[in-house]
Amino acid sequence: MLDPDDIPSPLLGPGERSEVRIEPIRSGRSRMLYVVRRSLVLAARVAEAASGEREPARQAAEVLRSIGGIWAKAGQILSAAHAVFPTPLLVEVMKLHHCSPGFDPALARRRIEEELRRPIESLFSKFEDQPVAAGSFSQVHRAVLRENGVRVAVKVQRPGIERLIEQDMAILARFFRWYARFARPEQLRLREMRREIARSLDEELDYRREAEHTKTLRREIAGHGIGVPEVFGDCSSRSVLVTEYVDGVFLSDYLDVLDRDPDRARTWLDANGIDPRRVARKMYESILRQALENKLFHGEPSPGNVILRKGNGVVLIDVGAVGRLAPESQRSYARFFRSVVSREYRDAADRLIRFFEPLPPVDLDQLKKDIVRVFRSWDAATRIRELPYAQRSTTSVWARIGEVSVSYHIPLEWVYVRLDRATIALDVGIRFLHERIDYHRELARYFRRATRREARTGSPGPGAISQIDLAGLDVQIEDLAGDFADVVRRNSLAFESTGNKLASVVAVVFRRFLLVATLVGAFLLALFVDQRITPVRPSSGASRLGEVLVAGVDAGHEPG
Repeated sequence: MLDPDDIPSPLLGPGERSEVRIEPIRSGRSRMLYVVRRSLVLAARVAEAASGEREPARQAAEVLRSIGGIWAKAGQILSAAHAVFPTPLLVEVMKLHHCSPGFDPALARRRIEEELRRPIESLFSKFEDQPVAAGSFSQVHRAVLRENGVRVAVKVQRPGIERLIEQDMAILARFFRWYARFARPEQLRLREMRREIARSLDEELDYRREAEHTKTLRREIAGHGIGVPEVFGDCSSRSVLVTEYVDGVFLSDYLDVLDRDPDRARTWLDANGIDPRRVARKMYESILRQALENKLFHGEPSPGNVILRKGNGVVLIDVGAVGRLAPESQRSYARFFRSVVSREYRDAADRLIRFFEPLPPVDLDQLKKDIVRVFRSWDAATRIRELPYAQRSTTSVWARIGEVSVSYHIPLEWVYVRLDRATIALDVGIRFLHERIDYHRELARYFRRATRREARTGSPGPGAISQIDLAGLDVQIEDLAGDFADVVRRNSLAFESTGNKLASVVAVVFRRFLLVATLVGAFLLALFVDQRITPVRPSSGASRLGEVLVAGVDAGHEPG
């Protein structure tokens, strides 16, 4: 359980937090018409947001929220497509947490009793009907466990959500088919994107999975200085999840007060011993450790899923969306980040290009030069703290990398979407906690600490190449094999790209040669047939020249 002494003083006054509105969600044919109508408004707002202005982006995110169902989730997944949507829109979409309309509390009570097969009074000594938060698929009620008196958060899935998702996925499929007719969807890989949305929904709608994710993350990041609420499995099911209630201040609420009343926000920080810069650095290092060292990482550490506590305390909630990197991918990412830290940007570009495989026919050298140019520009920007945060953030560098990939018609790799989503979600909060953060320096600090952890525990760190000794020989061999594989793949990648272009050139030349050969062959055949049918009598001059040629050949010497 979390330490009750770390509960901070309240930040919001009475009535400042809006109550969750109880609204029904449209379904059936009216749902289709409503989604289409709101989508037209959404398209207009997205087009306006392309200018980089914040207000149209905020309005577009609000349209997604109002539609409900899968649309806010689809928007968050699409937020990883940096080059497809403007950055302000990505930032606003990642704020869409716990701000949806709720549903009738009587339906929530009924769902809990049906799932857990017990009267609600036998489970909880107190159950608050008014939800404290609501999302697209669920809402959260405060309660007290009858068994031990612990205050808990009861997450209840919205009744009929499965049917609603089926309708929305069918509508989404229609949109994709329409888009494919009038655009070039190859780079988006719409089929893979739809699979990623379906996979994400399947995971998040089964609260038994979320319970396991929460337990695993709580165990994995215990040493990060970041908390995760305890799960009460006996009171949880596929559609009901009961966790420890976390008292604190949502990062989203702090950012709202910071925007409206900065002095009040700073006073609250001082009163509770919170340094926002240390909180930002702690959160960034933790997401790196989760992705590169642990078994899974929080997929959406956005301000709505982060709770601030006394003394720079941080608690992550809502662990429905998670990501995992296989050990090979963890090593690849670690080597990539090490190249960035050491400013070996050509090597970083090489490693990054491997994430784009398979590549279409491209000028590989020019692609690498363009990626290196992006990294060097970002590196220069991180050293100038007076520049706006948007030019120094990780979101900005990935957005520019996305623009490069679009210019080369490189398809989007949805395999890496979840880590991108986590990075963007984290960036939304960090930009206000520590506007002058130097990500390059923070990466270097992370690897220094990872090296110390490796020396202390004896286990290999993220992508580390150990010193030559017998104990670390297996790790060493694995890393050297990985580096050798990197070289082989880099050369094969260059050969593949060059080979594709060479094959195209050869194909064009061969087709033209075949055309010429056909024409010449037809001409010679016509000439042969003509001579066979109507022989031409040679002139006397020609006849004498023929006799001379024959005579010269018979004599064994060349004619003069």
